[in-house]
Amino acid sequence: MLKKIRILSFITLFTLLTGCAVGTSELQLVEPELSQKDVSATKSVFVNLPTDNRVFNPQTKDPSVPSTEPNNKAVGRKRNSWGAALGDFALGGDQTVNSLVKVALEKAFQSNGFKIINNQADIAKSTLVVDSQITKFWTWINPSFTHITLSANIETDVEIKDSRKGEEKIKIEGRYSEGFPLVVTSSIQKILQKAYDYFISNATLNLDEPLKKLD
Repeated sequence: MLKKIRILSFITLFTLLTGCAVGTSELQLVEPELSQKDVSATKSVFVNLPTDNRVFNPQTKDPSVPSTEPNNKAVGRKRNSWGAALGDFALGGDQTVNSLVKVALEKAFQSNGFKIINNQADIAKSTLVVDSQITKFWTWINPSFTHITLSANIETDVEIKDSRKGEEKIKIEGRYSEGFPLVVTSSIQKILQKAYDYFISNATLNLDEPLKKLD
């Protein structure tokens, strides 16, 4: 009986603090738009679907560590003030962490003057080929009795390969944190969207140096 009372107390406090329902809540991020035709681009790139290399630990007490069962749609865990997991946040529709990072990298290359190649059969000797490994794509809640801090971090290791000149490796990251008096699902979505937007911006800027070396 005492155990049931404690569980109900956990759920009640989490709901009061966050306004999030117990269970799975879906998040849908706004993806960058790619130009369908870019006649001015003379360079081309083919971006392979990124690999989800995040390390999941269902037993962890660290909210910044992915703690669901491994899943390429999982992006967060709902926890109460005592750290108990009460649900999760997952990408909705056809979105996965792999697809979101792929289009983010394509947008970054396109912003650097590259034409995006969608079919492997169209890859030329001069086409850059990109492989990437996602190491972080997670949002988490740090609740207290005075306020709640939401954070998100996206991190990817990127390998840019030129069949004629070798390869360059870079790490791209997007972070964002903000405090809230009350958190609902839309707050979580805002935090993850901000981190994703920063990831795209940082990718666009950070590609400049390795692309110069391969030019």
